[in-house]
Amino acid sequence: MIADIKTSRSGIWPETALQLAAYRYAEFYLDRERREQPLESLGITSAIGIWVRADDYDVVPIEASEEQFGKFLHIAVGARWQKNNGELIGAPIHPGGESAA
Repeated sequence: MIADIKTSRSGIWPETALQLAAYRYAEFYLDRERREQPLESLGITSAIGIWVRADDYDVVPIEASEEQFGKFLHIAVGARWQKNNGELIGAPIHPGGESAA
């Protein structure tokens, strides 16, 4: 099982499923000696969120499936594209045809 502890006032957010799926389907993890080990050797089959509050906690099952991992990868590609493509937008063009830059 893989688990994530959350302390948000509003509970566990849906994107936690994507986060846990990314952890669950990673190729490797670092062991205590900081050596890469195949993650599949851990045999993770389920995921939970633990919502901790000042007065109590809840243990919540999370769907961290291969489908959610696919969605994580899709979103990651979009986020990477957005971060790395700021140069696609040029400088404003002012009346008279002169660029602001």
